Amino acid sequence: MKRFILLALCLTTTLATAQRLTLEQCIRYAQTNSPDVQGRTLQTRRDEAQLIQLRQSQWPSANGSYSQGLNLGRNIDPFTNVYVQQTIHSSSLGATLNWNVFNGFRTVNQIRQTEKTIQADVQDVAANRFDLGIQVTLAYMQLLQQQAVITIAENALSLIEKQRQRAEVLIREGQLALATLLDLDAQLATAKLDLSTARNAHQLARLNLESLLNWRSSEPLTIEPISTPELTAKPPPLTNLMLADRIVQRQPSLQAARFRLESADAGLALAKAGAYPTVSVGAGFGTAYSSVAARDEFRFLNQLWYNLGQYVRATVSFPIFDAGQLRFQLTQARLNRQSAIIQVERDHQRVVQAIRQAEAACQISLEALTNTRIVTESRRLAYEGAVVRFEEGLLHTVELETYRNSWLKAQTDLAKANYEVFFRKRVLGFYQ
Repeated sequence: MKRFILLALCLTTTLATAQRLTLEQCIRYAQTNSPDVQGRTLQTRRDEAQLIQLRQSQWPSANGSYSQGLNLGRNIDPFTNVYVQQTIHSSSLGATLNWNVFNGFRTVNQIRQTEKTIQADVQDVAANRFDLGIQVTLAYMQLLQQQAVITIAENALSLIEKQRQRAEVLIREGQLALATLLDLDAQLATAKLDLSTARNAHQLARLNLESLLNWRSSEPLTIEPISTPELTAKPPPLTNLMLADRIVQRQPSLQAARFRLESADAGLALAKAGAYPTVSVGAGFGTAYSSVAARDEFRFLNQLWYNLGQYVRATVSFPIFDAGQLRFQLTQARLNRQSAIIQVERDHQRVVQAIRQAEAACQISLEALTNTRIVTESRRLAYEGAVVRFEEGLLHTVELETYRNSWLKAQTDLAKANYEVFFRKRVLGFYQ
């Protein structure tokens, strides 16, 4: 079984490094390997084990005992209670049964408190997975944006090289001054620097995504590019208060806070249990054997039966004075409940704000995309006109560089805006 698990892990790692990961694969990988998610899952298992123990503690407990002994030298005869100089062999046998009949509903409230804690733990795991999915989505977007920037920077470098080649031809024909090559060489060096900067930013974006995924492979992470379609349709806004409230209420972080409030209610009832009496019952029997007894009259089985004793008892314990412990526990439980109420309100406000921010970010990115498309088209036309004037000797290289940089910046902004709209819709879909 262990070999099978190791083989499966090796195959998973091999597949992850052998192909580009999609966004969904990255999210699943991050959720599977996240230490936070794993830690929360282990905490849930610990609480489940505690719940099993609490449920079993409601049943009676039974214990049995058996012992044998050998006393050498001078010993006390258990029958005559006098000292004898002989070796004594003894045995004892017994069994007890105890049951806490009533403990002020302490166990019942402990079970209820632990059940709510487990439900909160489950929602905490879901909340961690939810937050991790959003973080991975945004990091995935940033990595794709940086890849687009690299592509645009490479195209800019290629464009300047072609313009330099064209300038050499025009200089030989006498249409441009020789100083034009110096300006283009400077622009070429700047373009190479911009490309190096874009690659460094891409490297940092990839490391950020690998950190979120807890990437365990020695090979660099590669992701699947997304072909962004024409994004014209706006996502449905969350303006319906009933719809928005339903979306808010089912967020895992808010549900976890509510379960912890219910756990605090059980904790308050648990603290009140200290004011109630406790009732327990017990029963048992015991017997013994000693070799000092006469063998004819008290053989082993006869002696065990002769020495057999039984007991039955009922115990009632009630508090009289506990030096203020009960009052302290009640105060602590009430404060814990008040803190849980505040936490629910805080999480509710945070979830509402996060949903509204996601919706606003999506709407802003859509508006920015529309404006960026217009700007990019106008700057493209301006740059094409500038190239014609440059080749005719009517435009200086510095002015051509200005037009080209404006167009390249517009291309970069458009590429980023396309990815921004695509992934902001994905983030908004997490809440819906």
